[in-house]
Amino acid sequence: MKGKNLKERGITLIALVITIIVLLILAGVTISIVLHTGIIDNSQKAVDLYEANAKNEVKQLDDLTLKIQTQFGILDNTEGKENQTITGDKNFAYNNPVIPVGFKTSNEGASWKSSDGKTVDGWNSGLVIEDKDGNQFVWVPCYIKDKENDALVEYKKTLGQKDDEITDLNQVQEDDLPEGINEESQIETYKGFYIARYEAGIPETMEELLKPSTEPESSHDAMTEFRSKEGIPVSKKNQVPWNSIDYTKAKANAESMYTGDKVKSGLLTGKMWDTTLAWLEKTNAVKKEEIYNDSTSWGNYKTSIIPGVTSYSKNTDAKTGLYWEDKIITKPGRNEDTLENNEKYVWLLKTGNTEYTKRNNIYDLAGNLWEWTYEKKQKNENSFNCVLRGGDYFDVGSEYQASFRYHFDVETSRNSIGFRVGLYIM
Repeated sequence: MKGKNLKERGITLIALVITIIVLLILAGVTISIVLHTGIIDNSQKAVDLYEANAKNEVKQLDDLTLKIQTQFGILDNTEGKENQTITGDKNFAYNNPVIPVGFKTSNEGASWKSSDGKTVDGWNSGLVIEDKDGNQFVWVPCYIKDKENDALVEYKKTLGQKDDEITDLNQVQEDDLPEGINEESQIETYKGFYIARYEAGIPETMEELLKPSTEPESSHDAMTEFRSKEGIPVSKKNQVPWNSIDYTKAKANAESMYTGDKVKSGLLTGKMWDTTLAWLEKTNAVKKEEIYNDSTSWGNYKTSIIPGVTSYSKNTDAKTGLYWEDKIITKPGRNEDTLENNEKYVWLLKTGNTEYTKRNNIYDLAGNLWEWTYEKKQKNENSFNCVLRGGDYFDVGSEYQASFRYHFDVETSRNSIGFRVGLYIM
């Protein structure tokens, strides 16, 4: 009885062999199917297709977001990895501006509306962009693409009103510009450029430079060498302007503001300055005579009468240098009768202090401070001077117009000298 039970529960050797053979046959068939029907290849293709579709969906979503942003006049590229071009109506005459990595459009001057069907009103009056820290820049369009293909502003250098000593000016040298930047290719590629909305200001982190100088002044050079320091400037409203700085430090500081692989910064070139003035004239922001004959009407000069000044500095005596006052006051014009009053109303304003000095969203291109540029004036075979633009608070607007050029050696630093930052898109 016990042997019978063992026989029923056991397995014969023949059955085991047959089972193994069947398993081997099934395994062979499976391998054959996998190898000859391309299941592995098809599986990989399915994975690749899924990944491609996923990337395409992300791109479509990004494109849709970009389109929605630009339709509403907003484009935020502060977290982007690539420079983005505004996708406005192709019928608009201006080449669509590029918004660099790290920047977004500002509500000021960002209108996408067109009143004439040719130009974009927001761009025509100064499209403003800003970075995460609130530094602002204005787009200057160089060309208009209308039916006649006329240039809005030809990107070139013009002498205009000039110092009698300046009879010719050298073009900017490539080694003067930030590394990897070619001035002409910038305009050929983007048909425009960005310049700082404000004169360069001293950052709050450099508090020692915000204090008045305690050194005696010599021939109105109150802070000579005091502010010729290295640091990253700001382009913001109501900042103490970075004056009394020599060319070498101004150049280094301007170039230190942005050093990425998509956008760099530096001083303005002579062509950028002249093109900006031509754009202001073309858009009727200022009259031609206000650029070339007398810029008193839109700049802080000794002769200017400016309403609503809320903060300014003035020379008090040789020991105290400059100090700032914050109160609403009208800056009187030059008093021809007494030298005392002439000096009393020589005021340096904070950046963007009054709408009096704003044109197409750019402040203080005329007056307030001379601004260093990359332009050079050849002195002799072995040396050159650097060219300044825009006039200053210490002089008169009929003699030192917005178009005027002056020049000093690279080590000159005065109360009346500052700089402005330009963007160079890679």
